[in-house]
Amino acid sequence: MRPLPARRRRLARAAALLGATALVATGLAATAPTQALPATPPAVVAEPAATGHNVALASAGADVTSSGTELTDRWLADKAIDGVASGDSRWSSNY
Repeated sequence: MRPLPARRRRLARAAALLGATALVATGLAATAPTQALPATPPAVVAEPAATGHNVALASAGADVTSSGTELTDRWLADKAIDGVASGDSRWSSNY
């Protein structure tokens, strides 16, 4: 077998060094410690619902605008704050 020219030997050494560096970096990334998550999430204490005046409703003087609607004659932005919780009273945006 004939010895490699100096330029090819340098390229071969550089490739081997690059490959070894990549293997070490990959190994370090795979074995790096991670922060343990708590076994159970912290308890969330629900606050009792405040009784009062809903200022986000149109009946309280709130106003709403939108940049678009899904349909031009249904599900307009004003339906989002009309206070009706059932039926066809909702706002739907175009996508």
